[in-house]
Amino acid sequence: MGESGKAVVRSFRMERVTFLKLQKASEDDKRSINSIVNAVIDQYVDYERGAANARVVHIGAEFLRFLTQSIPKEKIIEFAKSYALSNTMENFPEMTKDEMLKTLKSHCRYNFMRMVDTSHDSKRVVILVHDVGPNYSLFIANYYQTLFEKIKVKTEFTIHEDAVVLRFG
Repeated sequence: MGESGKAVVRSFRMERVTFLKLQKASEDDKRSINSIVNAVIDQYVDYERGAANARVVHIGAEFLRFLTQSIPKEKIIEFAKSYALSNTMENFPEMTKDEMLKTLKSHCRYNFMRMVDTSHDSKRVVILVHDVGPNYSLFIANYYQTLFEKIKVKTEFTIHEDAVVLRFG
């Protein structure tokens, strides 16, 4: 139900055709219409407005794999770090680890990555799984490590062909 535990009741109008699509998605996904509407609104508020400002272009995993496979690893690392630092919000230094994880979850939903968030040996472990290949793993690891370091959270990472494991205290 959200962080505060209280629902806010509001009414909205939508086109009939949109509602029918929403109803079908609800049936197909075995989720309530309300949970889908909440997820869509969260996605918009948490990610899409910022993505639009950053002029994000949506491309398929196979095409992104093709584009990134020929880029030298040093350039991937350099770009990941500079991109993380250049695309941060003004209030980023005050962001907490939990807020960063919420942002990471939103990125995963939007970029079709799967995320596992767990603990092991008194460390938080986040596993990000994708379909784009090893250079994308290298990008993800360095991008998120840079973001976590910006909020003073030391992060270690392990890179796999289609996954990244982040560990932090």
